Amino acid sequence: MHRTLVKAYGIRFQIIVSGKAGKFSIVPLLLNIGSGIALLGIATVICDFIVMYIVKRRSYYKDKKYQLVEDREALFEADGYDELATTEQSEKDSLNRSGDDSKLYTE
Repeated sequence: MHRTLVKAYGIRFQIIVSGKAGKFSIVPLLLNIGSGIALLGIATVICDFIVMYIVKRRSYYKDKKYQLVEDREALFEADGYDELATTEQSEKDSLNRSGDDSKLYTE
């Protein structure tokens, strides 16, 4: 019988690992994602409320957020889109395709 003696000098590191194991489930994942999206939506509403009704410069923010439209044709001209002319042209085209000459009109 024999014995091995080891003399060790230095710093001893003791690492303790602990935790809780679990399994993956899609339901909690989807609930957490949905909750996060809902919180982002509520945050937008709360920020808009604060900026529109509480901040001192609320008129500035209100002017930047909302665009007042007084003249509909001027709005479409500014956007480069003429809705009235497009609608009239599509009506003329549909009447021409139907072959009913009694519904045609001229400008």
